[in-house]
Amino acid sequence: MGWFSDACSAVSSAFSSVCSAVSSACSSVLSGISNVLNSSSGSFITALALALPISGALAKAITAIDVISKILGMLEPNETTEEIGDRAIQAQDHGISPENYATYKEYLAAIKSFELDPKKSAETSDLDKMAAGIGVQYWGFEEKFGVGTGDLLSKTVESPDYFTGDRLASFLDKVENISDVVQFFDGKLSSNERNAVEDKLIEAEKSINPDKSTANILKELNDNTQFRDYTHE
Repeated sequence: MGWFSDACSAVSSAFSSVCSAVSSACSSVLSGISNVLNSSSGSFITALALALPISGALAKAITAIDVISKILGMLEPNETTEEIGDRAIQAQDHGISPENYATYKEYLAAIKSFELDPKKSAETSDLDKMAAGIGVQYWGFEEKFGVGTGDLLSKTVESPDYFTGDRLASFLDKVENISDVVQFFDGKLSSNERNAVEDKLIEAEKSINPDKSTANILKELNDNTQFRDYTHE
């Protein structure tokens, strides 16, 4: 039980760090989403805790998240993740909380039907809007594409210089299943599966950086993979 207790303690510590960096309303939104998702939100909370103190990190990440969210139908063409966060925060102040809804779809409909107060929007920090918005999108990914797929957002928050909008779009264009992309970078695929996905990711990278060598592409993939004790077979 020791490792589980340590993991829970780490997530709890990360959540405390996040809560100290954002408003109480934003904290309530994130807490509600964490309660709905239970343990599956741990990686997102940890990533957020690491990114919040770094100037500009969340803004970089949210640009990429907007790109893939629109590609995958999680945002309308004229929407942004930050706007979703603004809605979630204002709705939270009126009792519209994630815990009160059985599904992300129902919650999203509720906050979209909520009438925004422009004055409150102006008073709410961009950081709060971004953090809450990414949390809502994380829930959406988990519900629509399966448990663990929201970690694509966690990775984007952790490493926004690598997981850019263009790169993620190219990955999703070449790899059919979003879960395969996440599991590749988590080091959870079998050897054969890993090699097949890796070939697609190399192809994807070549589509946006045709002059980059395969060796450099493999190094970048390896550097951004959770378990790096392997080479392409």
